[in-house]
Amino acid sequence: MSRWCTTAEPIVRRNALEIAVEELCITTAGLGNKAGTIGAAALARHSLLETREKDE
Repeated sequence: MSRWCTTAEPIVRRNALEIAVEELCITTAGLGNKAGTIGAAALARHSLLETREKDE
């Protein structure tokens, strides 16, 4: 993280990423690709958890 970032910025970025992942999963589910939806959600959740652990 840049030394110029505020403490709020990473939280905002994560929330935006979570929203994007939800939209991706809804879109993928709409196409009938359940395996792709589950895989995308699992990968995104894993990435978010890793990022949070690094920040703590």
